[in-house]
Amino acid sequence: MDDNGSAASVVKQGLLWLESDLPARPDLLLSAARAANSLLDFDLAERLFAAAADAGVGSRAHVSRAWSLFMMGDGDSSDHVLAKIAPAQDDVEPGFRNDVVLRASNALWAKGEPAEATDIIDEALAVETGERRQQILVFRSTQLALAGRTLDTLKTLDDVDDRQLGSYGTAMACIAACMAYGELAQLDRAAATVAASARALESTPEGAHLHGPITEVYAGALAASGRIHEALDIAQQFARSQFGQAVAMRDVAEQILGMAHLAAGDLRTALEHLPERVESGSWVGRGFHNANSFPRFHLMRAGVGTRR
Repeated sequence: MDDNGSAASVVKQGLLWLESDLPARPDLLLSAARAANSLLDFDLAERLFAAAADAGVGSRAHVSRAWSLFMMGDGDSSDHVLAKIAPAQDDVEPGFRNDVVLRASNALWAKGEPAEATDIIDEALAVETGERRQQILVFRSTQLALAGRTLDTLKTLDDVDDRQLGSYGTAMACIAACMAYGELAQLDRAAATVAASARALESTPEGAHLHGPITEVYAGALAASGRIHEALDIAQQFARSQFGQAVAMRDVAEQILGMAHLAAGDLRTALEHLPERVESGSWVGRGFHNANSFPRFHLMRAGVGTRR
C-alpha cells in the first residue's frame, strides 16, 4: 500500500472510532487528524483535531485545529480557537506551526493586515528562545521575502539555527530562500533550496501542501530568467504528481501550468489554466493556497488580453 493508502486507512479508522460509542482514543484521533492533513483534506483534519482536543490532547491539538481552519480560509474561526489557548512555550508542534506563527499568518493572509503581523512577530522575538524563536524567525523571513526585501530575507535566514528547526520549518525556510535567490537570479542556489525542501518534506507528511508554494516560486524564477522549458517541465511534473492532483492543490497546480505556458508564449493554453474567478462555494476555493495565489495568477490572465 502506498503512503496515501496508508494515510487514508488511518483517517478511516479515526472516523469510525469517532462515530462509534466507544471511549475516545486521543492518540488514534490525533494520528488520524495528522493523516488527513497529509492528504490535504483540511476539512476532515479540523474535525479530527477538534475531537482530539476534546479528548484531552491539549493545546497542540487546538493549534493544529486552528491551522486547519486557516488552511480552509476561515481566519475568524482560527483566531477564535487560538483565543481559548493559554500561551504554552513548551507545548508546540514540531517545526513551524505554533500559536504565534498562526496568529501572524491570520493577520497577514486572512485579514490582510501586514502591519499587525509584523507587530505580533516583533513582540514574540523580544521574548522567545529556542525552537520557537527559530520558527518565528523563519516566518519573519517569509514576510521579508513577500515584501521584496531580498537581502534582509537572506540575512534573517542566516540568523536561524537550523539545528533547532523541524522538517516543516526547514521547508518553510527553503521557500523564503528560494524566493530570495530567484529575485537575485541565483538559480543554482534556488535549485539547492528546492532539493533541501524535498528532503525535509519526505519526513513531514503534514507539510505535503508546501510542495505547491515551492514549485510556484521555483518555476516562476526559472521562467523569469528565461529558462522556459525547465519551468514548463517542473509545472507539468507537479500537476501530474499526487500533490498536484490533491483536491486542495489542483487549482493551484493548474495555475502554475498557466504561468509556465504564458512564459513560453502559448497564450491560448495559458488562458485555459489561469483563473478567471475564485470558486468560493467550497473551502477549497476559499482556502489559503487559492487565496494566496489567485491575485498573482489572475493578474497574469489579465495581461494575456493585452498580448493577443
